[in-house]
Amino acid sequence: MQQLAVFIAILVGKMDVVAVFNQKGGVGKSTTTVQLADGCSRRGMTVLVIDLDPQSNSSTTLSPTNPKKLNYTAVTLIQRPDIRIDECIYDSIFPGVFILPMVMKMRELEIELWRKDTDLIAMQLAKIKEGTYDIILIDCPPNLGKLTLMALTAATHYLVPVKAGDQYALDGIEDLEATVLEVKRAKNPKLKFIGALLTMFDGRKGVDKVTETRVIETFPGMVFDERLPESVKVKEAIMRRVSVFSEPNTAVAKSVARLSKEFLTKLGYEGFADELETAGNDVE
Repeated sequence: MQQLAVFIAILVGKMDVVAVFNQKGGVGKSTTTVQLADGCSRRGMTVLVIDLDPQSNSSTTLSPTNPKKLNYTAVTLIQRPDIRIDECIYDSIFPGVFILPMVMKMRELEIELWRKDTDLIAMQLAKIKEGTYDIILIDCPPNLGKLTLMALTAATHYLVPVKAGDQYALDGIEDLEATVLEVKRAKNPKLKFIGALLTMFDGRKGVDKVTETRVIETFPGMVFDERLPESVKVKEAIMRRVSVFSEPNTAVAKSVARLSKEFLTKLGYEGFADELETAGNDVE
């Protein structure tokens, strides 16, 4: 009954919680999370990013302050049941985007995680006041461990980034799908697959096209039309701590704009998908 109350609280509040999830590392999970957050916020959505990846890439990118200097983080939320989730949430460098940061303290976390139930994040999200956020994006670690299970238990949807041009891109998909089925059976029967997203894609490369074909065959009808391109502009924006929309006419800015529109449409936010604010010229 307690689990049921958690999911009713999340769903009735119309707060979509999307876990960005793949047990393989280096596939663009953090990049996907950050760019979706930026694109959706520029379409009028209020977005919370929860970083559950101890590599802390989303936190380092989005937080105006070094996450290690913050009093409360995702580690605090896991270790201390007396801490409220809103005490661990901060403004980010992007308007309309908020961050619940992670810090690299896996040694401390490992023992603590054994004691915690996978409902922990879901229970905390149920305490968030209705209407505070429209969308929550959870950046998952590159494994099928306890933090990933917490994210999937709390999520309404999950998104799978797949790196283009990687001959091993789809290795382990069976384990990924088995994990999702187990979470749905044991904890979260309403968890839905929103789609697979090809990342670091270059349509001029034959190996990327091969990966694209394999992904479409593996996830029939569930692959995003947009492909997040390989672009130095993303790295430059991160280093300069600005949005990719600071240069709105670049290929990557236009791709993120299209991706955020497609993402919101899949979630049923057609109205919010219509217009996007940029730092310069408008992009659709």
